[in-house]
Amino acid sequence: NYFPSIEAALTQPVEDFLDRAFARLNERPADEP
Repeated sequence: NYFPSIEAALTQPVEDFLDRAFARLNERPADEP
């Protein structure tokens, strides 16, 4: 099994998406509206 639990299988893709989304947001200029 790749994931240790069903919960991990369901939450990992969401966590990965949020990590990428926040990284992209942090790349934006701080003064951008």
